[in-house]
Amino acid sequence: MAITVGDYKEFLSDSAGSMADAKAGRILERTMGAALRRLSREGEWTWKRKRALLNFESRLTSKNMTLTNGSSLVTLDSTVLGSFPLTRKHYDDKWNVQLGGRETAYVFAEPPQPYSFRLTLRYPGASTPVTIPATYDTLVLTRSRYELPERFSFLFSVDLPQQGVAPLQYLSRSEFEAYRIGLLNSASQPWVYTTYGNEGIEIWPPPASDSTIETEIDYQAELRYPEIGALDTEEIDWPSQYEDLLWAVGRLQLAIELGADAVQFDVQSVAGEYSRLVTGYQAADQGRGKKTWLMGGTPFSGRGTPRPFGLNLRGPVAPGPG
Repeated sequence: MAITVGDYKEFLSDSAGSMADAKAGRILERTMGAALRRLSREGEWTWKRKRALLNFESRLTSKNMTLTNGSSLVTLDSTVLGSFPLTRKHYDDKWNVQLGGRETAYVFAEPPQPYSFRLTLRYPGASTPVTIPATYDTLVLTRSRYELPERFSFLFSVDLPQQGVAPLQYLSRSEFEAYRIGLLNSASQPWVYTTYGNEGIEIWPPPASDSTIETEIDYQAELRYPEIGALDTEEIDWPSQYEDLLWAVGRLQLAIELGADAVQFDVQSVAGEYSRLVTGYQAADQGRGKKTWLMGGTPFSGRGTPRPFGLNLRGPVAPGPG
């Protein structure tokens, strides 16, 4: 039977004595949120491991663009075969802009008009004067940034099953930027990725094909935390078979919030009990779905650890409740 917000508040209130005023209610909500966040960080809980599809968009190419040396303005001839109108989405999704065969990757300085726009470099945030390259009749747009699923926590892998290649390799933001500078046109599909916050993923290089690439991501979802003021009937995002761990972390966070003198249990004992439970459940959970054989290497493990290029030998993701 699922544990609700009301059940958890009642348990916390009983553990701390009589707590009926408005201040007590705020304390209970803070404690409940902190307890669930602590549990979310404790392990790679298999029931929160998910797979999702992302479509890496194909490049867009247009001939006969016009620009003026020392200006940031670019215009396109809408009558030329292959030309396409620009939209606000190209700006919002931070598409990369390349001129002819030039390696510099610009972005839109502002939302574009259908056949004209201003350029800027990726970071300054203002329009950037452009030095006309030797060949400048072609405009190439590519997309490298994509949003991740709601409540994304971290990635295990980014796979290109249709391409028959190894999973993308993770790089830190600084490593990614160094890699990105020299790899604009040298590969036909993405090879590396990085994440920014808990919001999105950036790949490089962008697809050099004229069709989308279907991508599978293997990721960890965060626990769903009840919002402040959530209804007592809302269910807690935690499986009932691990119920004792939910009570233990609640008592521990209550002691942290109120101090040892304000709770009705021995703080040292409940801290020890929580440690014992979480260690046991971590071991049991991490063993689910883990492959037990090797093929020329060490199996992938570790939170957010970069995966090397090579065979994709990841074992099946064990299903869980929810």
